[in-house]
Amino acid sequence: MYFNNKHGGTRMDNINTDLRVFALITGSGVGTKPLQSLLDNHPEIIMIPAYPLMYLYPHWHTWVNIITPWNWDNIIDIFLEKHASVIDSQQIPGHNGLTSLGKNYDKYIKIDKALFIKNLNKLLNGVEISSRNFILAIHIAYAKSINFDTNNAKVIIYHLHNVQYLQYFKEDFPNGKVIAMSRDPRANIGGRISATYNINNSKLNSTDAILYEKYIYKDICRYLYHDTYDILSTTSLDDIVIVKLEDLYYNLEKQMTLLSIWLDIKFNNSMLHMTFGGIKWFGDKIYNMKKMNVINPRVVSKKWKMQLSRKEWFVIEGLSYSLMDKYGYRPEKYKKDSYLYRLFLVILIALPSRFEIIVFLKYLSLNNYIDFMKKSFQESSQHETLKDYTRNGTYLYKWTYIYLRLWNTPLYRKLVMDVQNAHTNNKFKYLIIKVLYLVVQNIRYLFSFVFLNFPIKKHIEAFRIGYLHHSDFGKVLTIYDSDGSSVLVDHDEIVYFQRLEYAQRFYGERPGSDNDRISCHEGGYRFREEIGIS
Repeated sequence: MYFNNKHGGTRMDNINTDLRVFALITGSGVGTKPLQSLLDNHPEIIMIPAYPLMYLYPHWHTWVNIITPWNWDNIIDIFLEKHASVIDSQQIPGHNGLTSLGKNYDKYIKIDKALFIKNLNKLLNGVEISSRNFILAIHIAYAKSINFDTNNAKVIIYHLHNVQYLQYFKEDFPNGKVIAMSRDPRANIGGRISATYNINNSKLNSTDAILYEKYIYKDICRYLYHDTYDILSTTSLDDIVIVKLEDLYYNLEKQMTLLSIWLDIKFNNSMLHMTFGGIKWFGDKIYNMKKMNVINPRVVSKKWKMQLSRKEWFVIEGLSYSLMDKYGYRPEKYKKDSYLYRLFLVILIALPSRFEIIVFLKYLSLNNYIDFMKKSFQESSQHETLKDYTRNGTYLYKWTYIYLRLWNTPLYRKLVMDVQNAHTNNKFKYLIIKVLYLVVQNIRYLFSFVFLNFPIKKHIEAFRIGYLHHSDFGKVLTIYDSDGSSVLVDHDEIVYFQRLEYAQRFYGERPGSDNDRISCHEGGYRFREEIGIS
């Protein structure tokens, strides 16, 4: 029923259309949801709002071992349980703003579950069981369930989000391409620290949020400097486009037009409006951003200059030097890549950041300890206060939580949850368990302080000094706007010239034909010259 065509598309007989598959992935806090909201409602794009399918790949590999018998009916059943927000965004709500849509912030997205299942069963009938076929069927079934005209569709955009799962996507879709994003790393880190703090307070038990605050800075550094670009650098240069978040603020129409050319779809005015499910989207308050239906000005704000210490500023620029140069971010502290600057960089990496010092002082604070113990008492005494970390994929797979093994409920916590759920009348037993809980929590607090994990252990960042300056990552089709107007095209062969009809419509007449294929160097300068950019 499915087959790959020569263009890398996917054909489904009962729909009779070719579909090219793209993965939308993120770094840390670089704006994939705003970009996806701009792609929402396009008549040629099949897409599921936000990223309720983010953990589908790790779930799938788990299901293979636990589902018996291994058939589509059982797979669909567990999918609807673990990914319930595909049907109703009120279920398993994440931090994507899909429960506060519309001008009154009170709308959500809900589709007909029975119709979705019917469409899904029809598409999967007689089809080989594979994650690839399932992903395709989910997207198409969703589209048909909202009365989307699938006959007009040209592409599927799978909001994969997590770059760690890109390897599975490429296995399923060898010809699939990737949309990634970039943001000034200096602004990114400052904003991400506060957002992660808020997310932890929302997702974790209150006491866990206090203890795990010490990991926030280290996690963000690891993700920003290591994971994202290491994985993306393995992607074929022809298969990835980088969209710079700041560009969406400065020149939205130009950037979305360029992206439509790369996607090989027609530019549509819907690409200038931020919606999900066709309803206005205003972001999510968890990110400490004022609700607005446009790219937030904070994206280009220089507030980070007041948030970062000079030491942090220098380190971020040093570790990101080549990437900042690639994408047009001007370093101000790490002014040149010299051996002397690298020496300073190594020394400064070993010193704690301002955020880490703040966390350290918090651990020393008597008020922080008292607050921790008060919350420990509440968790041991109040029914349903403790979160069940085994029920949600976030706790199993989220990059900030996965190494914490939250799903492995310790005995002392399990005892409290069991006695609370049983509503026991044995007060003595309950008292003993509560005392045990408080004793263990005391020990946890002490050990969290002793093993605070200062950045002397941040070997990953140190390793990146050599790697980043010699990495070939970034030799991709980049869309960016270093001064609010310029565009750089960096690609071995400028594929934009293969879609001249769209470019002509937006920029005016240009020389050449659909068969033009020119070098990266020549093409980049020709492209910029032809659209009036020096």
